[in-house]
Amino acid sequence: MARILNILRAAWPYVAVVIAGGLTAGLLEALSAKVVTLAGCNPPDDFPASALARATFYTAFAAVLGGAVYGLAAGAKAAFARRGRFSPARLGAAAIFAWAAAANIFWFVVAHGRLRELTLFGRERDLLKTKDFFAFAFPALVLGVAAFAVGWYLVFGLTKNRRRVTSYAGVVAVIGWGALAGWTAASRPSPPPHPGYPDVLLVTLDAWRADSWGVNRDGRPLTPALDRFAAEAYVFRNARVQASWTLPSFATILTSQYPAVHGAAPNRRVGTKQATLAEVLAAHGYETYAVLGNDLCLPTTGTTRGFRDYFYWDMNPGLRALGYYETYGYYPPLRKSRKERTDEPITTILTDEVIRRLERGRTKPLFLWVHYLDPHKPYLPPPEYSSVPVLTRGEQWRLPPKKKFRIYRQHYEGEIRYVDAELGRLFAALEGRPNTVVLISSDHGEEFGERFKKNWKKKKKKKHEHRGTGHGHTLYDEQLRVPLIVKFPDRAGGVVEEAVGLIDVAPTILDYVGIEIPPSMQGRSLLDVVDGRAGEEPVFAGPTQLYGGKKEAVVFRGRKLIYIYKKDTYLYFDLEADPDEKFPLPLEAPEAQELKALLQRWREENERLAADYATTGGGADLNAALRAMGYVQ
Repeated sequence: MARILNILRAAWPYVAVVIAGGLTAGLLEALSAKVVTLAGCNPPDDFPASALARATFYTAFAAVLGGAVYGLAAGAKAAFARRGRFSPARLGAAAIFAWAAAANIFWFVVAHGRLRELTLFGRERDLLKTKDFFAFAFPALVLGVAAFAVGWYLVFGLTKNRRRVTSYAGVVAVIGWGALAGWTAASRPSPPPHPGYPDVLLVTLDAWRADSWGVNRDGRPLTPALDRFAAEAYVFRNARVQASWTLPSFATILTSQYPAVHGAAPNRRVGTKQATLAEVLAAHGYETYAVLGNDLCLPTTGTTRGFRDYFYWDMNPGLRALGYYETYGYYPPLRKSRKERTDEPITTILTDEVIRRLERGRTKPLFLWVHYLDPHKPYLPPPEYSSVPVLTRGEQWRLPPKKKFRIYRQHYEGEIRYVDAELGRLFAALEGRPNTVVLISSDHGEEFGERFKKNWKKKKKKKHEHRGTGHGHTLYDEQLRVPLIVKFPDRAGGVVEEAVGLIDVAPTILDYVGIEIPPSMQGRSLLDVVDGRAGEEPVFAGPTQLYGGKKEAVVFRGRKLIYIYKKDTYLYFDLEADPDEKFPLPLEAPEAQELKALLQRWREENERLAADYATTGGGADLNAALRAMGYVQ
């Protein structure tokens, strides 16, 4: 017993440094993340939970790092400096605190100071790209750690009674750990018992336009698995998103607020003042989990707020096992770029994870959101699902525009066939779970040359209205209209022709499971529509765009009005007579004036609500995520 006590007494100073170092590092990083609004917390923007998760990781990291440094230093002393006063234990402790200080100062400067792009050796470098990070930023970080380690080593050396100092530090750290754990528990009140709520599965496909399921333009089956599923569900034929690109669209789906209210934009993350669907369900006893394949769904954007856990397709399993999965939202160099992921079966990876989660034992109802990256550009379907070979970028650009758009559309449909096959696996896993609400939709549509226009400026440089493919350019229906399929456990389903918005998804789910809809949500329950208790209401979109400036749109009773801020122009269409929106009609028509008045009242309402709910300040810089997705170069 005496020998064991002696061993513990000798090891205690090192253990004290480990637990103190882990707590210090976790608190520092959570604080710096909070300051620069990049906190990938669990749930996001929950400081005590973030600090606890990060401190847990850094404690394990401190034990490994400090032990490695101690072992190397002890070996070096045994081999070269037996008679010196060099202390391996002091160097190991110094390494722990040095990493905590240097790493956090480095990331704070990079994030808060927007220190990303530097011109080094005659070439512009981006410190948040993996290659440039390890070539330039990582060495700087290592030098910082080394410098801090020397400083801490000297501080420990000047301390007269180092054993007593470390003991006091350990006691304070243990008290700090207890306080942090208590704070975390207090910040998460226990949810009320759930009265048999159904499971909820939200499935979203990136860039899935409304006319790309069922049969394709050649009359061949495109989505047989989805067709079988939809036969027993409600199919909303005129569903539209409220933004034509991912971030504001998902912010609307999850908060049930219009983009002008929740504030998500290229340089702003989702606000923190409004309730999200995941937060409300979690507060009522749901287990919330997200399975994601798009960088714009990571914690840096705020879309994971309310999810207790999430899975990202290329997540490092070692970091995840330590509970530090939010690293992928906070440190862009750890994520792959869009170019590096082209040969990965991302949809298969995500489906495997969804099935694993569904088969896991649990005592709570589950809200699971899975977002498939396919069929997002670049369109690279597996060969067995593609009707034409995938061309190289050079081959694509040498094609005339019409042929290029046609080949893009064929590749795009190949990706949809691939996703449909994976959905078939998912539907098979749901067969033994009848008490599940399933919603399937998208974040926006996709265009293939519908608005492509060429013109020449000074006969030197060819320009066009936009690139002709993709999204985020306009508010025409090829980018706004998406499929919306909803299957309730106790309803037979049917076809709904009324125009609806994806802003109605969250209220519909809450209404069905019997949870009160928060006052911050602007959407309505679609149960009122399918039950005939409510008629068609105006569906709005905009104003945030990736390209071409702000635009707004309203659809009501088969008519549509688009407003383009840059040109101060209104475009009015009769969707029944002109579904492709090719021929604008005169604005003098009474229906056009009615839509114009609706748009103005909608703007005023959004301005009033934005004062209470919109994101303030610049928020997270999302350029890294936008680059990874191919939106900006």
